[in-house]
Amino acid sequence: MSASKEQHVKLEVAGQRYAIRIDEIAEIIKPPHVTKIPGSKPHILGVTNVRGNMVPIVSLRHQLGLEENGFSSRSRIVVARYRGEQVGIKVDGVSQVVRLDSIQPAEEGRTSREGIACEAIGHSDEGLVGILSLSRILEVQDEWRES
Repeated sequence: MSASKEQHVKLEVAGQRYAIRIDEIAEIIKPPHVTKIPGSKPHILGVTNVRGNMVPIVSLRHQLGLEENGFSSRSRIVVARYRGEQVGIKVDGVSQVVRLDSIQPAEEGRTSREGIACEAIGHSDEGLVGILSLSRILEVQDEWRES
């Protein structure tokens, strides 16, 4: 992808390090009250009000094939920009903004959900970081609209 360093927000899910490009993020907030939507898909935790806008909240744990663990004091909602709208992504924690280098495309042909969600791998001071593909993760918003 790139030999130059790119800015990403580093986050954690189930003890694993992931990152999202900083330009895809509107804001990061502490978990607000989330209203469940009866009959919604399991990856949709509900909706919440973010500055006057109703924002769907998606579980990144679920999208990675992991069991949902509820909200903790470290949990955060990463409010991402997707197709002109905002979508919240629940993560276990957010640590810092980092400049990743040696970014390489993720291996093709990986069949795990984690492999599907990661578009690339970058290197930070702490080791390898999976760079998440928001389009692959947030295609679920389209399903939310249909619910």
